[in-house]
Amino acid sequence: MSQESELPVLSALSYMTLIIFVLVVIPCVHPFVVRIRHLTIHINHATAPLIGSVILLATTALSFEDVWTGIVGDQRLKPYSVVLLVFALTFICMDLEVANFFRFVAFQVARSAWKTKANSKSSNNPRLRLFVYLYFFSALLTVIASNDAVVISVTPIICYIAETVKIDPNPYLMSMFFVINIASMTLYIGNPTNLIIAQAYSLSFLGYAAWMVLPTVAGVLVCFLASLLVFRNHLFSVPPGVAVDISGPIPSTFLVKDLPSALISTSALLLSCAAFFVVPLLIPTLEPWIIVMPFAGVVVVKDIIMDISGWTKRRYRAANGAEEPTAKLTASSEEVTDETLIAEVPAKPVPADEDNEKRISSEIISSSARSDSEPAAALTLNDGDTHKDSSGHAILQIEDDSQENLMSESADLGDLQTYPPKTFIGHIESALSKTANAFPILTAVLSRQPWTLIPFALGMFIQAEAISRRGWTARLSIALWSLAKVGVPPWGAVFFIAILSTLASNALNNLPMTIVFAKALLDKAEADSTVSRAALYGLVIGSNLGANVTFVGSLAGVIFTSLVNVAASKGQVVKEIKMGSFVRWCGIVTPWVLASVCTVMAAELIVIGP
Repeated sequence: MSQESELPVLSALSYMTLIIFVLVVIPCVHPFVVRIRHLTIHINHATAPLIGSVILLATTALSFEDVWTGIVGDQRLKPYSVVLLVFALTFICMDLEVANFFRFVAFQVARSAWKTKANSKSSNNPRLRLFVYLYFFSALLTVIASNDAVVISVTPIICYIAETVKIDPNPYLMSMFFVINIASMTLYIGNPTNLIIAQAYSLSFLGYAAWMVLPTVAGVLVCFLASLLVFRNHLFSVPPGVAVDISGPIPSTFLVKDLPSALISTSALLLSCAAFFVVPLLIPTLEPWIIVMPFAGVVVVKDIIMDISGWTKRRYRAANGAEEPTAKLTASSEEVTDETLIAEVPAKPVPADEDNEKRISSEIISSSARSDSEPAAALTLNDGDTHKDSSGHAILQIEDDSQENLMSESADLGDLQTYPPKTFIGHIESALSKTANAFPILTAVLSRQPWTLIPFALGMFIQAEAISRRGWTARLSIALWSLAKVGVPPWGAVFFIAILSTLASNALNNLPMTIVFAKALLDKAEADSTVSRAALYGLVIGSNLGANVTFVGSLAGVIFTSLVNVAASKGQVVKEIKMGSFVRWCGIVTPWVLASVCTVMAAELIVIGP
């Protein structure tokens, strides 16, 4: 009764705030486009939270002070630091992706799995061996990188292998997607939702890992067995003539483009992970984003030096034998694609003049640029489609009218224009083109950063602050804590919160769900530390495993399905993954994983205590 008397009174603005929050979440899960005459407005996870915040400000349901609090946060939860940490880690990972390091390693793993081994009993079933290799490689890579980085790197590899050896890719694609969303629980750098929870509860890197390692291992192993059961008809059938291997030269799209650069970035990533373990022991109050920022800075400086010195262009020119590759650049506003690059010999050698330097910069950028969460340009080459200028040199051709989309992906259009820019926007595009030519690698890495995460995350933090100020978070807090303790021991809260947050992730998407639930659980934290810790780690479990229910549970799911659908449109073996099939497979695997992870976590709470 005393709790109810402390609750803020609900007003008309309170109900309007809740309605706007729901309306903001819908396009985050199901984006759509609004067209007004010649104006096209994309209502999605990047724009909807900002539009909702503007409406709340205009109706006085939200003050500018509330907006500032939503961005800066308080002593427990600091949204800006979460965004900075994500971008610092992502920059290092995307630098490795631009260098093709992750793809090279993943392709080598897949090829070694499929090769026929003369004196090996497992050589009769390369399908199963490929499944095992890719599964555990994806899990390990997720631990040191992130689930989004693994989706971007490994999904095209699986599609390529499937088209090459003519096998059903679904067992490998789905098991990879399952395991990355389980392995991402291991460390709080594996998923942005982990960072939000760890910061809200003031968890150190070691403190978080100590509780989550064993449940994660249990989930990975149970998922492996469940996936074998689900896809057993494919994995354990060995058709005649299965002795097909992937031998010969590695396709150019899977080669490491710059080994020294990749080694520096790999060292920065590994050292930053080590620093997360060591630095908090020496300086407990130091924020995580400050720990990783110096390593990201080293990678930035490395890219700038290599661009200014011409290192990248010289290596590119040497690798291509002073001949410039010919490519057709096709942009799509609806697809996230993998790129294919095949070199062609031009009519005569290309001189190392200014135009050639521009083309080399353009090729370096466009062959690498692809955003984590936004559509990107697809680099393809068709025989007979080479276009030449008056000198007989091969040039790039733009097949899509949406040059603005290509500019946003850092494709160099400056050398394709036959007239100087006449508008203010044209001057800006020209300046961006010149910058991209001067810094091709840095531009390629920056173009792959998840920029839409900034308005999405900060906008949802502002929305969460609004519903908190209007009394809804306090009511959700009372409901969660009351239901979490009904007829169950203290550690039982881990099951309730994990199941509820898993389901809520597919109604709200896991990032806004985590923000709202974290604030609610903090609002009236229980005095019983066992219940609080159980609810805390239940939220970690649900925010990660929520991606393994439907496509819309996380942004990683959206990226994954987009990549698969694009591969399906180009190939003969890879097919689109329908929502019904995805949910059916998840419905078999995820409940077992959820039960095993929660059981191990509950056992830890019983044995170790709060």
